[in-house]
Amino acid sequence: MIESRLGYSTITECVYWGKVNTETHQWLGKKKDVTDNFLNVLLDGYLPENSHRGIEVNGKSKYDLFNISHTREGFNKAIAYLNKEISALSE
Repeated sequence: MIESRLGYSTITECVYWGKVNTETHQWLGKKKDVTDNFLNVLLDGYLPENSHRGIEVNGKSKYDLFNISHTREGFNKAIAYLNKEISALSE
């Protein structure tokens, strides 16, 4: 089956949009580099500055995404959140 998909290349470190064969996982034809658009959507909409979002897999917390501004306030918010999470893990 062929589907339009979003994909990431570890070789080019770019996000692409294009057609993929779902059985072979091979790109078909041209793919478009949408890295800038992807990051803009991620950082402007899904993950605003100085925020974090937890990602669950199968109902369990698996990952945390952070968007930290390079300011003292941004780093302090992230450190405070991480300290709280570390305390919860050790209980």
